Amino acid sequence: CCQGKELCRGKEAIKTRYTERFKSPVVCQLHARVAVGQVVVDKEHISGLPDGKEANVMAVYQVNDEAKIHRIQFVWQEVTKD
Repeated sequence: CCQGKELCRGKEAIKTRYTERFKSPVVCQLHARVAVGQVVVDKEHISGLPDGKEANVMAVYQVNDEAKIHRIQFVWQEVTKD
């Protein structure tokens, strides 16, 4: 749906989006983390999404000189259940 799109900008917009996203009991399992310089990449599995959906996700975080996240990018693949 949203690959490559900016979904929100600024603290308040992010807070609103995440508050809505985590109304249901979402579970995020961290499988791996790699950090190089000011970039951190997490490999995650997320369950508890609306309609019982699950997803494999790569989250790419860029941090600034104060070690605060200033950009997040997600690569999202919905898991189909057999």
